[in-house]
Amino acid sequence: HNYTLVSAAYLNKQYIIDDLDIFDFDMTEEEIARFEAWDFKGTTCLDLPNPKVKLYNNVELPLVATGVWGFSNIEAEKSVTSALNLGYTAIDTAKVYNNQVGVGKALADMDRDLYFLETKIPGCNLELTIEECKHATRSWIEEDFIQLGTTEIDLML
Repeated sequence: HNYTLVSAAYLNKQYIIDDLDIFDFDMTEEEIARFEAWDFKGTTCLDLPNPKVKLYNNVELPLVATGVWGFSNIEAEKSVTSALNLGYTAIDTAKVYNNQVGVGKALADMDRDLYFLETKIPGCNLELTIEECKHATRSWIEEDFIQLGTTEIDLML
């Protein structure tokens, strides 16, 4: 399997090297040479191995995803659209990023089988009772589906 590694203008090579070390990618000498020669200025892409882990329910979880933390809805929509067009298959977002509407717009015309969608909801604080926490959690999940414009989320954290 391959994925397309995308580098936005604000990323630098060391960030990506650190991630590659963390996930212990198994790269050939040729892939390492291509990576080392890669121009990290502006948005560009590079094909590398796509590691996945199979979950207990046989769902294959991509270990690399494009994320939208710190983006506005407009930026998130553009970023996700670009990443999907370049071959990314996993999208990582979260309720607290406040940009899931933009992510949803980018995903609206995509074939649902072509991407893996993961999102996160806030945890309950100690001030909430168990019942209040359950209610809040249900509400956050419902809001995620609405904001993302989907009936399917592959991974909810």
